[in-house]
Amino acid sequence: MKLKYPRQKNMDIIFDRFKTVYLLLILSVLLGQVACPQEMIKINGQILDSITNQPLPFASLGLKEMNLGTISNEKGYFRFLIPDSLINAQLTIGYLGYRLYSNTPAAMLNKKGAVLLQPVTIPLTEVQVHPLTAEEIVRRAVRNISKNYPEQSFISDGFYNEMLKENDHYVQFIE
Repeated sequence: MKLKYPRQKNMDIIFDRFKTVYLLLILSVLLGQVACPQEMIKINGQILDSITNQPLPFASLGLKEMNLGTISNEKGYFRFLIPDSLINAQLTIGYLGYRLYSNTPAAMLNKKGAVLLQPVTIPLTEVQVHPLTAEEIVRRAVRNISKNYPEQSFISDGFYNEMLKENDHYVQFIE
């Protein structure tokens, strides 16, 4: 015969409630994923110089005024997954020394061939740098939290490659 002390009985009740809440939380997360899957659009392509047709490695791609973007690989190729709700958003492609390219994901889906960026000379004016205090940097960071961090859940797609070179020859390439 087991004797339960009042304190142990209270702990058992709390543990049982914790298990129930935890189980309900897991179920709600899983059912939410199944009930509301978000369709994704895949945009592929290559970014090239419009004059030399050379690839532009590590060009930036992003949806204007949104926290969603990617970069091209060392051969200018990219793959960008975008939620279908953003099919008419403004997609921009940028590369230092080139004119900014802008189009919608819908138009990019129908585009055959590479994206050609036009070289451009940009005259620079004088820049003055003013120091900020640590307090001002923190204030600005806190003020911009809503702009810099999404409040809804999202799916992100990453791209990774690795090249191993021995004696000026590539011996392994992982993408």
